[in-house]
Amino acid sequence: GFLSWIWFILRLPEESITPTAGLDVTMHLRFMRLSAQLFALLTIFGCAVVLPVNLAAVPDTSKGAVLPEGFDTMSLANVGPESPLLWVHFTFVYVFSLCALFLVHRNFQGYAKLRHAALRSGQPHHQWAMVRDLPEAYREEGQLAAYFQRMYPDTFVRALVARSTGELGKVVAKREKVVRKLERCHWTEREKGERPQHKTKALGLCGEKVDSINFYEKELQDLNADIATRQSPEGLTAEGKAGSPPTCTGFVAFRTLESAVRASQTLHTADPMTLRVTRCPEPRDVFWPNLRVPLRERAVRDLVVFAAVFFLVFFWTIPILFVGGLCNLENLQGLLPFLK
Repeated sequence: GFLSWIWFILRLPEESITPTAGLDVTMHLRFMRLSAQLFALLTIFGCAVVLPVNLAAVPDTSKGAVLPEGFDTMSLANVGPESPLLWVHFTFVYVFSLCALFLVHRNFQGYAKLRHAALRSGQPHHQWAMVRDLPEAYREEGQLAAYFQRMYPDTFVRALVARSTGELGKVVAKREKVVRKLERCHWTEREKGERPQHKTKALGLCGEKVDSINFYEKELQDLNADIATRQSPEGLTAEGKAGSPPTCTGFVAFRTLESAVRASQTLHTADPMTLRVTRCPEPRDVFWPNLRVPLRERAVRDLVVFAAVFFLVFFWTIPILFVGGLCNLENLQGLLPFLK
């Protein structure tokens, strides 16, 4: 069914989620499960004890008191200020708090076990550190390696500087699109029992009509050959450094996880905005085009986004308040007399 995936996710063991989707996804699912458990537990206590108490309570009938109506009869507003039933609410404040603390504590213990298991798994990126905002002098592997070799002589292994891929990156991106189109064609053939066809020119509107699977397989072979040529030593030499200039980000490998953590917690220069070493994320968690964005440009982007959000919220509040004021029945009757 449309929602059958929910039950599948709930039954899926965490040991199979972490290697596939990562620890972040596992913790997100644990948090969703924690929220559902807490909501279910509080709902049971609330509907079995607190709600009947509120309904059976005698409201305050003193002079000037406003008698509760509608949903207020099921809330604390229906309980008088001197009613002994207030002890029920007082008690369940602690009951609800203890339930929440128990579930959060148990969830944290599970997180600690998962975190330790992930660190003991020996993933390659655990021994690597990412260096952001490299000065111009360290944007070559030799200079960067010499610096960290001098700083960590016993644990340093190697250093790499991320480079812009240039034309190679464009060819790889084009190959990914072709692969997705080819997979879609194979799926269509399997589901409908017919080989898809398309026209080759003007967004598929004109040109020769060809077999889509054969067309994309031929295009994929050509792109694979082009990528292999560009990745070969001869291709890299022909393209030269101008085709793949170094970025402001580098990666440093250490012998142990402890050394990588120590390096990420150390200030390496007098300027805290350069040579900033952090733990290396998983390769699938890195948005590689952003590695070449310098600190100043990132700061400008942050400022632009902050300003856009601020003005959106600020100017969005004005029409909302205006419409909210109009929605008042008395105001509408003043503007539209026929409503009276």
